[in-house]
Amino acid sequence: AGSLTNISEHKRQEASMHHQALHDALTGLPNRVLLDDRLEHAILLAHHQNEPLAVVMMDMDRFKDVNDTLGHQIGDVLLKQIAARLQTTLSETDTVARFGGDEFSILLSGMNREGAAAAVDRAVQKLKPPFTIDNHHLNIEASFGIALYPEHGSDGNTLIKRADVAMYTAKQARSGYAVYDPTRDQNSPRRLALMGELRNAIEYNKLLLHYQPKVDLSSGLVCGVEALVRWEHPERGLVSPDDFIPLAEQSGMIDALTERVLN
Repeated sequence: AGSLTNISEHKRQEASMHHQALHDALTGLPNRVLLDDRLEHAILLAHHQNEPLAVVMMDMDRFKDVNDTLGHQIGDVLLKQIAARLQTTLSETDTVARFGGDEFSILLSGMNREGAAAAVDRAVQKLKPPFTIDNHHLNIEASFGIALYPEHGSDGNTLIKRADVAMYTAKQARSGYAVYDPTRDQNSPRRLALMGELRNAIEYNKLLLHYQPKVDLSSGLVCGVEALVRWEHPERGLVSPDDFIPLAEQSGMIDALTERVLN
């Protein structure tokens, strides 16, 4: 006597759950978990074969403006199209992953500095043609940061962090892309101290708001105000949001800062 059980549907569900755990739901790209795994294996292979590799971090410039102006649905479609274009620039041994938001990461196996720069140039060229979504023609630019193994780090986490530092360097300089430069790495004792001081300023209400009037041009009347946050630092004086907003975003304090401003 015996019995037969069809487990094909169960297998399909398992495969689907496994895929969802390792891929971004919106774009279908590998997520951070899968990228970390592939990066770990790539580093081991590069070590044994004495070859370089590169990690690239990419962030869209002014992507928030798209969401704020056209809505998150258009922003999501745009992210899908960006992901599709990025995939066309890679070889089979490379990986492009979505970190979340408008941030992507690219793993380039066997790439030295020149090869990584050439790969980034190809990605830049792919992103140049306008994206068309619901009759909207969107010109999108991005900032790229490059970190190299073993020059800039011997483990995946360090390479990702340093590629991220290079990406912010490129964004601030509006240079398109930058290779990690330790002299530009702001993860210094001074920066860490400033983060601690910002946390204290948010907690103890040391932030100031400057109110900029909004005027109805047809009537000449003030119809509202825009609240502009400033930080009154005891030693540095009035600190611009260009200096402390990135700190708040990178350290996870942006929600607390936003709540304080709204209150």
